[in-house]
This record gives sequence, structure tokens and C-alpha cells, in this order.
Amino acid sequence: MAFVSIGQKYGFVSIGDYFRQQLAEERQQMTEERQQLAEEHLQMAEERQQITEERLQMTEERQQFEEKLADERDKLKKAEEEKINTARGLYKDKVPIEILIKRFNLTKEQILGK
Repeated sequence: MAFVSIGQKYGFVSIGDYFRQQLAEERQQMTEERQQLAEEHLQMAEERQQITEERLQMTEERQQFEEKLADERDKLKKAEEEKINTARGLYKDKVPIEILIKRFNLTKEQILGK
């Protein structure tokens, strides 16, 4: 036979019934708050994961950009070296230094290799 309080037996709410009801409501409220906190925690974890993925993507994009930049710098350096070598070759072929300075936009020291 299930427990029946005096209040239940005689049709009124006893102080014990009232306290038991209060405890049940507080337990229910605490359970709901725990569930809400768990959901918020899960949402925050998902947001952190998304931010981490975005950072990784940005890092990869930055590395790709830096690689392209390094390639472009190498190309520019090679082009500058070729220009200097061409000017030096023309200087050896007796083209006046003033013309080479003007046409190649180089200094006399660059052409003569000093």
C-alpha cells in the first residue's frame, strides 16, 4: 500500500504535504536549470569549436598568402638580377654607362658591381 499522508487521508493539505510539494518543485526547478546550463555549455563548446576551425582556416590562408608573397619576391629578385646582368653585359659590349643608367633605372654602382 502506498504512503498516504494525513492530509491526503482527510482531504486537506498538511504542512508536511506542503513541504514535500515545495521540495518536489525545487528539485524540478534545479533539474531544469541543470539542463539549461548543460545546453548552454554545449552551445559554448560548439561556438569554441567553430572559432577554432575558423582560426585554422585563417592560418592556412595566411600560410598560402605568405608562400605566394615569397614566390613573388623571388621572381622580383630574379628579374632584378637579370636586369643587372643584362646591363653589365651591355657595358662590357661598350654601351655608355649613362645610357644604361637611364634605360635600366640602375645606379652606376649596381652596373659596375661595386
